[in-house]
Amino acid sequence: MQWGYTMSGLKMGNTRMKLLAGAVMFLAGATLATSAMSTQLYGGGATLPAGGYVGFNWVSTNTRLVPDTGVTINPTSLFGAWASSTGNTVQYCQTGSGGGKRVLDGDSTTLPSLTPAGLCGSFNPPPAQQNAGFQIPSTAIGQPDFVASDAPISPSEYSTFVTNRGAAKGEPIQFPAIVGSIAVIYHNTDTAVGTKINLTTTQVCQIFAGTLTNWNQINSAYASKAINVVFRSDGSGTTFNTMNHLNAVCGTAVPSGHFVVDQSFATATAGLPIASSSSKTGASGNPAVIIAANGIDGAIGYAETSNALNQGLANTHYATVDSKDPVTDLPATFNVTSGSVVFDKTVSADPSTGAAILNTLVPNSTANCLAVVTPSSFNNPSTGYSIIGVSYLLANQKGNSTNLNTLRSFLAFPYTHAGTTLPGGLSFIGNTGISTLKINSCTAA
Repeated sequence: MQWGYTMSGLKMGNTRMKLLAGAVMFLAGATLATSAMSTQLYGGGATLPAGGYVGFNWVSTNTRLVPDTGVTINPTSLFGAWASSTGNTVQYCQTGSGGGKRVLDGDSTTLPSLTPAGLCGSFNPPPAQQNAGFQIPSTAIGQPDFVASDAPISPSEYSTFVTNRGAAKGEPIQFPAIVGSIAVIYHNTDTAVGTKINLTTTQVCQIFAGTLTNWNQINSAYASKAINVVFRSDGSGTTFNTMNHLNAVCGTAVPSGHFVVDQSFATATAGLPIASSSSKTGASGNPAVIIAANGIDGAIGYAETSNALNQGLANTHYATVDSKDPVTDLPATFNVTSGSVVFDKTVSADPSTGAAILNTLVPNSTANCLAVVTPSSFNNPSTGYSIIGVSYLLANQKGNSTNLNTLRSFLAFPYTHAGTTLPGGLSFIGNTGISTLKINSCTAA
């Protein structure tokens, strides 16, 4: 079965055709919760993979909460297929990657303040910051079972988790789940521009650096019109992965500084002209970025591709980059290079170059449970579309109580399920070497 997604007449879908290497079947009765008693899992976080995780049923109501009034998880999505096969249920609240990790970590020091019980709001308009969260009822577990993030855990996030949650939850665990392409989206009413433009890598670098500021600098046939850069205002894995690419490829195209690999756009571009430009607009979450761009004539932004496809907004289009399309040139399974999945590492930015670097940590209790796909292994692929991000599932090493076996089957599902369809712009990840047995060894009651 495939989902159909259209944008400017395009219909695409990526179907996984085989089990990922290294995955093993569940031990009978050990990890797959199939009892008559259904278990509810609570989680949230990244907006980049949301369409693949839960489907796009929420688009019509612009809500971040699944399930919610009139909104249900698509049964052919990854989480929906897991729920159908196990008889369990799952709730997912889109807060952005940074927000999701703050909820998991119990980090209340940085605005916006997010809590497990905080309300999930709509993307249009966005929720009040002080009320944001995963909407976990007080009668439930009280803390998230899992989080999704497209930015791997940083040193400070790891320390915050251990400080705030360590006694009850041990350490965070992290496993890569899927890959998503990040599209350069735009809105320009100039008929000469049309609904599919091609940008060079140099132009993309200069647009987001703030040195290419007018549409007629892209193509002299375009009418003069200021470029308004639309960016993620929240802590975003989409920003992290976009900057991971731009830091790697821009070089002399941005002579006045460099991009910093960070989930904050302000931090990532602090040394570039765009930092002081008034021609930019921030929005929280991929869907909100697309909505914002749709309302700004002259907008150019970045957003996860399947969100752009499925928002169905007439004014928002996406560009090819160096003639590569973020849908048709993303493989159904993105195989990471050998040795690129490492363990017990956090990720931060090199203070001199801005590039992502790995930091070795000594786990307090469980080794080899914080998996990272090295950012340098996918920041400029040799083939296919070039701006991509890896999305992770995160959970607690211990303190999973009666949800333990259910959580184990949930975390393993991206590696063991062969029939799930992902929407265009999302891909399964291969060659991770992560198995169900590893996930079981990293989770405890």
